[in-house]
Amino acid sequence: MPSTASKSLLQGLRMYATGAFYLALRWVSYVPSMHVRNAFLRHVFGVKLAKGAVVMGHFRMRRPSRIHIGQGTVVGDRVELDGRASLFIGNHVNISSEVMIYTLQHAFNQPGFENVGAPVVVEDHVWLSTRCILLPGVRIGQGAVVAAGAVVTKDVPALAVVAGIPAKVIGQRSADVLDYSPADYRIPFL
Repeated sequence: MPSTASKSLLQGLRMYATGAFYLALRWVSYVPSMHVRNAFLRHVFGVKLAKGAVVMGHFRMRRPSRIHIGQGTVVGDRVELDGRASLFIGNHVNISSEVMIYTLQHAFNQPGFENVGAPVVVEDHVWLSTRCILLPGVRIGQGAVVAAGAVVTKDVPALAVVAGIPAKVIGQRSADVLDYSPADYRIPFL
């Protein structure tokens, strides 16, 4: 049976190793080449990053090995992706700058302030506009649009346009416009 001192030492080492991992991930977010940055994300950090997907710089990720990003998807600058309860982003999704997607949050009425949450799913051809926030457990339906600054607290139907805090349906998108790939318009050194 390990002693209290050795348990404490192991905890400290684990904490420093985790810190070094996230520091390295942060440094990768500043690499000026998307090809190099995406290679690191795939092969070193375990992000399931499909062919043709692009992650722009200055991102923040938690539990990158539980994040899946589909083909032709673009993740903009300074985006925060939380994979702790798993995050699935479909094909040809446009995630604008400074979007935040969370899969865990604190249970504020529990004495231990524990983490609670659920996976987040963003289906194909969704547009998440600048500075919107997705909270744990939501599903964004195919082709939906989340307006700038919206806070999504519940599922969004396919082709719906939502806005506000909390986000509410304000319009509908035509299914005829879903034949595009945001990654076709990328700039190599971003």
